[in-house]
This record gives sequence, structure tokens and C-alpha cells, in this order.
Amino acid sequence: MVRLTAAALASALFLAAANALPSPIVFSTNSSDSLASQQLEARYEILPDISHLDRRYVSTFTPPSGYRFSWGIDGSRVSYGTSSGEYITRSTISGASAVGQSEVSTCGARCEATNGCGFFHPVQMSGGSEGSVICALYKVKQSKSAATYTTGAGSNGGTVRFSYGFTRDAGPSSGTASGSASGSGSGSGSGSGSSSGSGSGSGSGSGSGGSTTGSNGLPTPPSGATLIQYKGCSSSSATVPMFVNKNYPVSGSTSASTVWIVQHGSGRNFNDYFASLRNVVGDAGVIIAPNFYATSDSGEWFQPAKNLAWRSNDWFNGDDAIAPSGVSSCSSFDVYDSIISHVRDRSKFPNVNRVFIVAHSGGASMMAKYGMLRPNTGARYVLANSPSMPYFTTARPNAPTGCSNYNSFGYGWAGPLNRYVSARSPGGQQAFRNWITQDITLMTADLDTYSRDASGDQSCPVQAQGGQNRRDRGYAFWAYINLLGGTSTDVSKYYGYDSLKQQVVSSLGASRFGARHCVVDNVGHDNYAMFASDCGRAAINGASSIPAGPGPIRP
Repeated sequence: MVRLTAAALASALFLAAANALPSPIVFSTNSSDSLASQQLEARYEILPDISHLDRRYVSTFTPPSGYRFSWGIDGSRVSYGTSSGEYITRSTISGASAVGQSEVSTCGARCEATNGCGFFHPVQMSGGSEGSVICALYKVKQSKSAATYTTGAGSNGGTVRFSYGFTRDAGPSSGTASGSASGSGSGSGSGSGSSSGSGSGSGSGSGSGGSTTGSNGLPTPPSGATLIQYKGCSSSSATVPMFVNKNYPVSGSTSASTVWIVQHGSGRNFNDYFASLRNVVGDAGVIIAPNFYATSDSGEWFQPAKNLAWRSNDWFNGDDAIAPSGVSSCSSFDVYDSIISHVRDRSKFPNVNRVFIVAHSGGASMMAKYGMLRPNTGARYVLANSPSMPYFTTARPNAPTGCSNYNSFGYGWAGPLNRYVSARSPGGQQAFRNWITQDITLMTADLDTYSRDASGDQSCPVQAQGGQNRRDRGYAFWAYINLLGGTSTDVSKYYGYDSLKQQVVSSLGASRFGARHCVVDNVGHDNYAMFASDCGRAAINGASSIPAGPGPIRP
């Protein structure tokens, strides 16, 4: 549609009558639209000479009480990426075909019911599989200039028609809208073979899609999820909260043959990661989404008196938790040892023959390190858009001039090493030989660039791995490990290849090269879109081959 002045509308009606058009011009009946003479809207699909014109967004919606209309825009939306820490989640408004007053009110209610929500973003789509109207929630106001995405997330496809921004006047919501969580359960599981000893979990509620406050005072879990508390370290009674789906054996056992463990990034938003993985696999197996909180976190599902917490994001290097009071010798990697051991427990998971660890951003970096330190878990790794990787030698795509810590653990294998890593580090070159024999899929988004998303690590060790863009660091790492693996794969077009060749990076004699890589085009730093892409779906479901994508393009 297009907006017409009263004069232009009269002219159009006259032309319609003069040309004996076969059907009348149809006016919008949406009760939310203003029918003021300056904002009349008409459908022009029946006029072939101007059929290319499209309706503009509506600017006359009444915002929910306590909110204000910030902006509207044609043809684009804000990113659903999580790296900024501002995106919370999104959901489809069932039965809606367009954004009207009712949809604005519904999306506003979801924001008000979600702890920490300060901005809601209704998006009208055309042709996508995710739905016609998407309600995206954010912690703070998103600027109109950030609405640069014109399509749906990943392989959900579709075209953005219009999107809107509404800001909460009083700042982020405390999420105190009424509602209740349903379901409960208890159970425990034990496992051996890790420094943490055993793990146990108890159920505390299930979700049906909303984000209302449950009877336990916590927000309702995302659709299809149950919140459990998992004790992952024998040295502490503190727990990590985990969202699990209906196939997880809170009590008894499961018949499922596949387990997917999904690891969040620096946003520490396991709710969003559970939803983005379940979007791909449904309930075909067991889904487990743990959360590693920071001591600075508050609200949502964080219970400081019982939940393990780390200094900032130190969990992605396997550091020990520093809270709650009295916790000691409990690494995030200890927790993973316990989870892996737990899902190998035949009394609870008798049929499991595939375990996938799926991760994005800081979570991908974390799980790469874990796989290097624990090469015998039998898990398959799907790692997307890692901000950095531990390099196995001192070579780097970019010269680390003036960067004394470029090879410290997390970026390389030099010290200082934390307790868990110190006890298990095989050294850089052997770490490569251990890691590269495993089943690993690496994914890089071609739009994961600093100009599109300036969040995340920009320290000098990261610059040495490929500069400002996570995309280029991902490209360079793929070239690097192929050189270390002595493969015949042509990686000469990837960022950093020439520099690495000049540094004589060569084969370390691994017995097998088990890694594969794909480039996901037209996607930025977005776990939802990466997992839902053709490559993501193939890797997450264990396909023997994955689409390579367009190669190392740099749009």
C-alpha cells in the first residue's frame, strides 16, 4: 500500500471509474488505522501500472500503557543476534497475518511479562516459515538505524514488510505479570570419570510459550522447556540452571537416541539458545541448555543463593566459579564433564548413541577448548561464529606487534592456566592432534562483521587472529587448521592464508582430519539464523555432508 493525500485519492478514484476497473479500490478495515483525510490507505494491487508500489508502515498505533511509539520502518528489522547482550528472545504471534493494534498490544504484554524487557519490536513478514508476525524483545531501546535486516532469520526465509519499535518509559520490566508455571519433577543421576564426581537434577516447572512469572517466582520457561537445577560439581551443592525438553528424564529413563547440548554465548541467555535449537530439532531427542551466570547478573532465572556464578564470562575458559559463598574447585568444564557422564548413564539414557554439542559465539569458543582438553567424549561439535580460538602454535594471521598476551590461554596455550586446564593441558601441538580427529563442524557467517555488530572481544590477541571481524577470524582459523592438518583442501582464498604460509605453518601429523566448514551467507552474529541455516540444520542433525555455502566471501 501507499499513503495518499485526499487529493491524490480523489484522482485515483476518478481514474478507476473512468477506466471501468473490474473491482473497486479496497480500504483497510484494520481498526487500528487512522482514517484521517491525510492518512487514508488504499490497496493498489488491481492497478497494474503502479503495482510495484507497497504500503508504508502504520504510524497511528496506540502504544500500551507505559510505552511509547519510537519508530516504524518499511522493509527491514533489527538484528536478532545475541552478542550485544540486548536481545532477549522472540516469538510468533499465532494466528496473526499482519501487525495491527491487537498484535501491538500482544507484543507489549509479552515485553511487560518478561523480566528485563525495555523495548518490543513487532515485525511483519511475508513468505517466511517462522510466521507472519514476530514479536522480538530487547533489554533497551533499539535505534531505527539498526533496522538493516530485510529477510527472516536464516533458512526461515521470507521478506520483512514492516517493523516497529516501542520503548518502555520506566525502563526494563521486572516481569511481574500474572501467570503460572506448570509441572514439576525430581530426579538424580550419577556419573563417573570427571573431577566433579556426580551430577543431579531436579525439575521446577514447564513452559508453554509465554514469559510470565510462575508460581515459584521465576519467569515461565520458553515453549517446550522445563527448568531444572543441575548439580555438576561434587565439591559444591550449588547448581547450574538448565532448560530441558520433555524427553529429558527428570525421573525414570528416556527412549531417545540423540542428545543435543546447546551452549549460550556471552549473553548468558540459555532461554534463547534452547528455543533456537528446538526450532531446528523439535523434540526428536533430548535437549539440554545449561546457563553459566556472572556474579553481576540479576533477575530472570538467576537464583544467587543456589546457582553457580563466575567472574564475568570466565566460564568460557573453564575457570572455577566464585559464587555462591563457599564454592571451590568447580569449573564450568567440570560441569560439562558431569553432564557428558550423565547422558552416558545407561540407566537413564539406555538408547543414546549420538551426543551433539551445539554452540555459538563465546559458547563456541568455550566448547572448542573443552573438546581440545577432553578429546574422548564421543560428542559431535557444531561451533558457529566463535570470536576467538586457541591457536596451537605461535603463528598468527596478523602480526601480534606489541601484544604480549597474544598466546595466553584462550588465544593460545601459554600460561597462566587455570586449575582445570593446568591439570589437563597437553600443550598446543598435541591439543591440535587430539582435537582435529573428532567430528567438528565450524560455521562462519559472512555478515559477522564489526560494522554490523561492534560487540564482543576486540583485544589485541583477537586482532592477531584476523582483525575486527569475527568472520575474518573464522576464515583465518579454517585456513590455519587445514595447513596444520596437511589437507588437500584449497584454502588459499581465505583470510590470513598468505601470512600463515609465509610463517611456514605446516602439518603436525594428525592421524585424521575430522573438521569441516561452511560459510552461511546473508547472516550476521545470530545463533537462531545460524542454527536454522541449511548448513546448521545439516550439521545439527548429523548429515554426512554439509552445504559449503558461497566460500570465503567478504561482503
